[in-house]
Amino acid sequence: MNAAYGMPKKIPDSDLDAIAGAMRDRSDGVSMSDLVGRQATDAQRRAMQRRLKKMEGGGRIRSTGAGKHTRYFLA
Repeated sequence: MNAAYGMPKKIPDSDLDAIAGAMRDRSDGVSMSDLVGRQATDAQRRAMQRRLKKMEGGGRIRSTGAGKHTRYFLA
């Protein structure tokens, strides 16, 4: 959060573009572990979840499954 304003920090478009790039050649979709690695910290996973949620809300990606079985695809 931006402490001065109490608002979350803006996610850079370059971050979202990099995620889309990682999905581009994966017709079978990607999992959270594919994107952040199996040794990711909880903070790293939450940061990726925020980015994926933003992308899904913006119509850039779609997801299937739930929990550990969630897969993300380019829309």
